[in-house]
Amino acid sequence: MKKILREKKNLISKLDPVKKAIAEVEKGEIFVVETAHHLYLYKEKLCENDLLYEIPRDIINPLTGPIKIKNTEPGDVVVIKILDIICESEGDAATNPGTGLLRSRLSSPHMMILKNDGKRIDIGDDIFVPLRPIIGSIGSTPKNPISSLMPGPHGGNLDDPSISIGAKVYLPVYIEGTNFALGDVHAAQSDGEGVCPIDINAIVTLKVEDILKNQNIPEIRIETNDKWIIDKEGESVEEALEKACIAMTDFLSKRLNLTEERIGLLLTSIGGFHLSQAGNYNYPVIARAEIPKWVDTKGRL
Repeated sequence: MKKILREKKNLISKLDPVKKAIAEVEKGEIFVVETAHHLYLYKEKLCENDLLYEIPRDIINPLTGPIKIKNTEPGDVVVIKILDIICESEGDAATNPGTGLLRSRLSSPHMMILKNDGKRIDIGDDIFVPLRPIIGSIGSTPKNPISSLMPGPHGGNLDDPSISIGAKVYLPVYIEGTNFALGDVHAAQSDGEGVCPIDINAIVTLKVEDILKNQNIPEIRIETNDKWIIDKEGESVEEALEKACIAMTDFLSKRLNLTEERIGLLLTSIGGFHLSQAGNYNYPVIARAEIPKWVDTKGRL
């Protein structure tokens, strides 16, 4: 099985179409990717004395890649299935003045080093949360370079807790070979990534589940065992939610014989609208729309 290592030469801080791929995979192939924590290019092993505000922004949030997918070209869709995510035993959570939903209360930077036993994370004072890793950033390379910190139709830094073990990620292809990358694994994260996630090194097992030729989807999509998810970014919560609703409406209108009014009714009645990232006012808000598959008795979802 192919393994792409967590070496600094394999880590990138932007998705750039001129960047040469570090590895190639093909349809049906299972492979392993080592990902790095968000400050790995600054310091491989962090301590509680490290301060986030001292670190240059252009090295934050490194991704492993780009990884070429053979026989893909613009207009295709690559389906990547997440088979497993194994976290290291120690991660970090950093707060910084002016960021996160507690920015009015936290006046000084703080770095927390958090340990886990493979099942749960020790928060302190005999408080534990389950270890449930997600991939915070995964995306295909767009036609123009984009920072690994930014979300968009290509995917990128979505911080969607749905992108976890068992999920399928549908990546739009913009350049020959796709050249996708991933990283920013969080050991656990709730909706909104409100204050500070637990960033951690991880080993991710993936499969190129399928290549859908000439599908031309307008944005990244996520499929789980029981639902479909679409993330959209906006400058405000309202804008992000509206864009996610419109994107899901467009998705459903191509699969179901319903008017937009009835799709709106469906999304209001049983679909869901959530925030994936709303903690950093310097970045776009990311909202997602969800629809359970079971609502369609004909299996079109």
